Amino acid sequence: MEEEIKSLIRKGFPDREVDEQTSLSDLAQDSFARIEMLMDIEQSIGVRIPEEDILEMDTVGDLIAVVRRLKK
Repeated sequence: MEEEIKSLIRKGFPDREVDEQTSLSDLAQDSFARIEMLMDIEQSIGVRIPEEDILEMDTVGDLIAVVRRLKK
């Protein structure tokens, strides 16, 4: 699942290096880009990320951890 999420992020930001320490705000520098990225991940993975989790996520690693928790 980790590689699937990273792959989805790379599709939206092909010129960026993506690992677990990558800052989500550095990738998606405006809120629209961040929302679009998260919607793509939600649709592809089949989860709904609650707003309170979205507000707490700072890195790709945080995003992966949230998705893992929601998929259990």
